[in-house]
Amino acid sequence: MAQADNKSQVTSHRGEFPVKELEQRGYPVEMLEGHRWTIMDRDFLHISPKAIAKILRNDYDVIVIINDGGFLSNLVFELEKRDTTIVYDLGDTLETSRTVGESPIPHPGYLFSDKLIENSDFVMAPSKTLHNSLLKRNENTVYNPTPINTNVFTPPNQDHSEEENNLPVIGWMGDARVHFRNLKIIKGPLLRLAQEHDFKFKIVNYLGDDRIKSLFSELEDYVLVDYGADSWRPIEEVVKEMWEFDIAALPLDGNDPFMNGKSPMKVTETMATKVPVVASGYKAYEDVVHHGRNGYLARTEDEWEHYIKKLLYSREDRMNIASNGYQYAIENHSVERYVDRFVEKILK
Repeated sequence: MAQADNKSQVTSHRGEFPVKELEQRGYPVEMLEGHRWTIMDRDFLHISPKAIAKILRNDYDVIVIINDGGFLSNLVFELEKRDTTIVYDLGDTLETSRTVGESPIPHPGYLFSDKLIENSDFVMAPSKTLHNSLLKRNENTVYNPTPINTNVFTPPNQDHSEEENNLPVIGWMGDARVHFRNLKIIKGPLLRLAQEHDFKFKIVNYLGDDRIKSLFSELEDYVLVDYGADSWRPIEEVVKEMWEFDIAALPLDGNDPFMNGKSPMKVTETMATKVPVVASGYKAYEDVVHHGRNGYLARTEDEWEHYIKKLLYSREDRMNIASNGYQYAIENHSVERYVDRFVEKILK
């Protein structure tokens, strides 16, 4: 089996991690990395000609195309469809980001997505929303949420919230450069909370986007704001920063098709670190957050304020939500569970 893709966060989680697990189970697997182009600040991931040449030289039983609906992926499909099982993995938001940025220009990475969705032997979808939509176009669509590396995303060794004079930390994790619109959702609720409760707001990481500092500059009048690093950090360092969180606020603009098509990976990674989550009540996160049990869903500014405050004032609630979230993430979103579903549905 070959997995053909470009190395990115999505393809690491849906390619690199499962490949290692499949190898441990005795499956012969090869990871064929591709290239990344950037067009108007939007990534274009595509299979490399070198990877195509290798595919043609080898007799693979299964080829998984991850996060690429461009010309070269279509070429692989046309050349291999008769003798090989083709699995088209939509990865993250491939189905909802068909143009370059906010322009009407068709994105070259998605020109053949419709054809690949409708004609591949299997399609893998990272969210229930996409799965339900794609079933109408390919009955062999498999729901397989993006896995988390539970060897990296782990709880901290100790509960820092018990330390004396320790400010509670409300945290956010992600690439702030593409989440500016989402972060705007929690500005108002945090400002109101800051006027009656002392806490620290920690962003991991702002990655040099000064819009983020401007957005939360007013909050600095009331509480400590930590914007994090101005450049990429190894994921192990990111997790250590997350260990400072007492509460995670994970907003998502559900009116944005690109955002609403995203996988819930950010939520499940946070759950795996045993941090209680308040997330936007939209489809992408409703798949995994069971309101009041393993997290809270907020749809209005008042709800954001209410549920963050609820967790701020109740250590017992924080502990219960965190424990349930951790158990859910480990049982349902580990790499091992992802590979179980892949083997059962596709390699059976």
